[in-house]
Amino acid sequence: MINTQDLIATFATETAICKHLASKIPADQYDYTPGDKLRTIKELLEYMCRMGTAPIALLDGYDPEVMKALRIATEEGDVTTNFDAMMDAQLASMTDFLSTTTQEYMDEEVELFGQTMPRRAFFLHMAVKNFPAYRMQLFQYLKAGLGMSDLQTANLWMGMDAPQA
Repeated sequence: MINTQDLIATFATETAICKHLASKIPADQYDYTPGDKLRTIKELLEYMCRMGTAPIALLDGYDPEVMKALRIATEEGDVTTNFDAMMDAQLASMTDFLSTTTQEYMDEEVELFGQTMPRRAFFLHMAVKNFPAYRMQLFQYLKAGLGMSDLQTANLWMGMDAPQA
């Protein structure tokens, strides 16, 4: 069984990996997008800065104003210079939430997006699974889109540069 400390450790690792990948972005490439109607790197980073806190805000029901406020806050935070701090703030919010939320609250069933499930399951699906998915997207933007062939598996899964042979 995954406990609160396991989740917090998971989010800390995910945050570190995301920050590592973001450190590889060339300063002149934040507007890169692989195609029409796809996020730019900057927009992807903005989303990454709220992909853990947005599910928390949704656990008591969808409120478009709350979601809009989260989007505006990340857009105004300037991820091109503040990504690490914004990710750290998100991790702190998630840690606080997980550390103070009761098991009873997380076990209560809620209906979101036409599905009914315990808050715990919703949080798992929306927060835990988002981090690997979106860091993979960032990795693909960098490696395939920008041609950064020096990026390796270690960058994506461990948040570190591969040892040189």
